[in-house]
Amino acid sequence: MNWIKLLFRTSSITLIIGIISGLISGICTTLMIVLINQSINNLSSHNPLGLNRYIVYSFILLCIVRFITDFIAKYCLIYLSENTLATLRIKLS
Repeated sequence: MNWIKLLFRTSSITLIIGIISGLISGICTTLMIVLINQSINNLSSHNPLGLNRYIVYSFILLCIVRFITDFIAKYCLIYLSENTLATLRIKLS
């Protein structure tokens, strides 16, 4: 519990941004799985790949959003851990 308090004290905005971007990245991953499932279920004789523009563009958009939010979440996590370690080192020395 003290660890979470320390994270909120040092940089709460970065922690909140990291949590929100991680959640968005997870939601995008889930939606990508849903789109893949829809394209598999929409197989038909006139459209053998089961693809339409909506599914393709949505998938591309979700890939881009997931990449960006995943990068932000990982960056915030690394920043928080390094910042917290530096703060602890200063307090201990």
